[in-house]
Amino acid sequence: MKTDREFLDGIYQKAKLMEENKNEKVKITYFTPHKKALVAAAAFILVAIPSIINLNQPQMKTPTNYKSDKPMAIRSFNVLDVETLITNSDLILTGKVTKIEKNVYEEDKSRIITTVKVKPTEILKGKAETNMLDIKINGGYNEKTKSFIEYDTTFKRYEDVLVFLEHDADSNSYIVSGSSQGKYTYLNSLNDVKNYIGADDVTITISDLKEKISQGE
Repeated sequence: MKTDREFLDGIYQKAKLMEENKNEKVKITYFTPHKKALVAAAAFILVAIPSIINLNQPQMKTPTNYKSDKPMAIRSFNVLDVETLITNSDLILTGKVTKIEKNVYEEDKSRIITTVKVKPTEILKGKAETNMLDIKINGGYNEKTKSFIEYDTTFKRYEDVLVFLEHDADSNSYIVSGSSQGKYTYLNSLNDVKNYIGADDVTITISDLKEKISQGE
């Protein structure tokens, strides 16, 4: 049987353990919410900063609730082979997208047009009259009327593109031959030869394209 001294020592030890556990809970309660807040703040910064940087970058605006796997031309038109695109095109080139202008209504108010400015880097067929080309794209979003017409094809600023173009004498600008079928985006370079990929996921090599163009001349 425990003596009074042992009994009191036991009570003292239990009280000490209870006090230590209480202090530990306070520490956990105090630090955990702060750690969660720091993690949440860091996550917000990682997500928000890229969006803030791109706020002023011109883009082809599409309503947020609009969903489409492929451009209108790929879903609606007959597929054109490269030889047909070459034949139909007045100008074929690689270039860099420098600017995307605001969408505007044509004079008859029947359609919305977006103007894309492209600086040529290599002319593969035809002759460019200026060092900056205007490419007119059917589609866009009109701020005044809140109207949206699906784009024939889309471009991004600074995008490296290969385009098959038809000249529009009335506006002294160009349209993409075959709509989105006539626009390719830079994919990669193998042995110093550039490869481009189209909206239908078909790739084209510049060296092969040059050979096809020379065969058609």
